[in-house]
Amino acid sequence: MNDSSAIPPQELPEDIQDALEEICDQGNEAMDEGNPEEALVFFRQALEILPPPAEDWEVYGWIQAAMGDAKFALHAYNEALEHFDRAAAYAGEDENPFVLMRIGQCYRRLKDEANAAEYLQRAFAIDGEDIFDEDPDDLAFLKRVNPVA
Repeated sequence: MNDSSAIPPQELPEDIQDALEEICDQGNEAMDEGNPEEALVFFRQALEILPPPAEDWEVYGWIQAAMGDAKFALHAYNEALEHFDRAAAYAGEDENPFVLMRIGQCYRRLKDEANAAEYLQRAFAIDGEDIFDEDPDDLAFLKRVNPVA
């Protein structure tokens, strides 16, 4: 796991950075086109080209979040949670409201309302109602379980 006290690695070599951007763009395009299975293929390729240990690179967290989003789109919520948990571990002090929202949504779909409310509230605290623009049902749930939201 990422040791926040460790010295961050050097920047990725330019050829690897360029390849990562191209592969991740293809994965994002696949997601935009509604093909999360294809997106996962690209995101896995992106992980494979990271110099070992992959977990030492900041981009690892972003790739994990993208993989979690693809798994979420496939309704594979337990697997999505695993990816989002890895992504959250690399956020450090700067929590990512999208990752927090997706974690909450996964818990909600898995019928774990306590954890769902906690993570959705954390996302709400950072981004407000805007984070729920595409998922108003999750905002309604949050307001029902936490009327202060």
